[in-house]
Amino acid sequence: MSSKVDKELLWLAAFVCIPNWAEAARAATARTTALGFEMNLLRDGSLRDVSPRALLDIAHRLKGDHPTLSLAWRMLALRTSDDKALIHEVVGVVVSVVSSTDGDVTDALARLRVWDAVAAGKFTGDDFFKIAGQFWRGEREYIVARLDEENRAAAVSLSAWSCSIRVAGMTLSPGCRRKPRARPPNSASDRRRRTPTARSSAS
Repeated sequence: MSSKVDKELLWLAAFVCIPNWAEAARAATARTTALGFEMNLLRDGSLRDVSPRALLDIAHRLKGDHPTLSLAWRMLALRTSDDKALIHEVVGVVVSVVSSTDGDVTDALARLRVWDAVAAGKFTGDDFFKIAGQFWRGEREYIVARLDEENRAAAVSLSAWSCSIRVAGMTLSPGCRRKPRARPPNSASDRRRRTPTARSSAS
């Protein structure tokens, strides 16, 4: 992954962690105008039209050349009263995109879990960013615990795999030595050893 793309993804992760909708809108607006896009703004630099339709229009204009920023506008267009399928769809895309970065985005993923929980009716409010700011720590603990469990399982699996490789290569460590396998009964060599040599009838 190029450093430019990674920076874009980390920006989106930081955007998710902004404490409220108004600040998030200012951050997205500043980034959009810095790219040279004309926007319908008030004198104080805030958006004149904050309707979901207007915000989705901005997202659509940015989608081709600036997909990460477009996702930020799609998030801004969401309302907690929206259909849960729509919320899950947008959040799912953001999770997939943010997760592809090499950086630590655990906090962002925890906040996005809160967004999903809002869609499921677990948390209530009218500002996704603000709600996420209140409850993300509990979701972060869940993510960290799950990652620890997965890492332990992976370590056990790797240990078993390494043991198998050593066995196959005849390089056995004390921890994974196997008992010698018994020779199959009635093998040809055993029969030869157990059968006495026939003596000549002349003797």
